Amino acid sequence: MRKLSLEAFKLLMETDPIPHVIINGCKNPETTIPFLLETTLVVSEEEWKDELVPSDGCGVFVTDSDGECPIDHLEHERTITWFDTRTPLSEEKFVISSIDCDDALMAEVKKTKIVVDIRRQDEVEHFGSPDFSIKKPLHELLHDITHDVGVANILGVGPENDPEKPLVVFCRTNRRAKFCAQLLHDAQVKDVEFVTKGAVGLSEKKELHMHAYNSYEVGEDFPEFLN
Repeated sequence: MRKLSLEAFKLLMETDPIPHVIINGCKNPETTIPFLLETTLVVSEEEWKDELVPSDGCGVFVTDSDGECPIDHLEHERTITWFDTRTPLSEEKFVISSIDCDDALMAEVKKTKIVVDIRRQDEVEHFGSPDFSIKKPLHELLHDITHDVGVANILGVGPENDPEKPLVVFCRTNRRAKFCAQLLHDAQVKDVEFVTKGAVGLSEKKELHMHAYNSYEVGEDFPEFLN
């Protein structure tokens, strides 16, 4: 199973792109979990349960020792990924690049790149999404990458979804999309970028029939359309 890179774990901790709980599986009591915020919920393996995170969230099992796949013993239906505190920085520095909304809608981009909407299904259904985009919620994509599901299977079968094509990802703004770009890079996607301003920016294009909206959590009432 694929673990989070140090860069991805840092983004997860510092930008909170997806609801998460840290499951502390470290054996050494002196081990420090890097980038941990005071507001981050940390539980033991025995305390973990799905109800600690919403349906679009994840558990992050943190370990400091070798052994079998560290999350196999955890009962869960939520996405669980993992991170090893001994993980070094990647030798190759990856700079997360972006593409603006106008460029993302160019006919050439639609032909040569795959556009992926990583928002939740409720966001897509209520606020709209470009017809030409693949819909893949971030928590599902994180699950697939953790379990080494190939990019071709993540995107779906078809010549238009050639996994060798560059990827363009977007969310409501760009917080989730930046984290997603790092995940995909770590999964050996050679060319990935995110849409600046995300769905909020794309909603300014009337032909897409999309609406901008404020952030909200699973189970909360839908916010009003902003345009």
